[in-house]
Amino acid sequence: LNLVTYANEAKESMLGVTIDEDGVVSETCAYQMAKGLLSLTNSDIAVSTTGIAGPTGGTPAKPVGLMYSCIFTKKCFKIYCIQVDPMLSRVQIKEAFVQQVLENLYSFLRVNYPDEI
Repeated sequence: LNLVTYANEAKESMLGVTIDEDGVVSETCAYQMAKGLLSLTNSDIAVSTTGIAGPTGGTPAKPVGLMYSCIFTKKCFKIYCIQVDPMLSRVQIKEAFVQQVLENLYSFLRVNYPDEI
């Protein structure tokens, strides 16, 4: 199952996210999204991403190219943060986010589930 919860209301109503002072581009939100998705789908693994792909929307504290992701299983979870070059195009930033998430997922599975790969 793939959910696109771009709107804050979707994050809250579908995944049970509570948006706090950290905002939606944060470790907290990535964690809550993945945890909510795992619960909603009763899956073995859930992956969430939240970030700023630009070209606008960045701030000094949260610049364009910032992404948090979380890989969540019934056994464990891990939160990641990456910052890619904000001068890349929106498409290039999104591609970099996807590439990093896939690399993180592969590493996560190798470490936490080595006999199942």
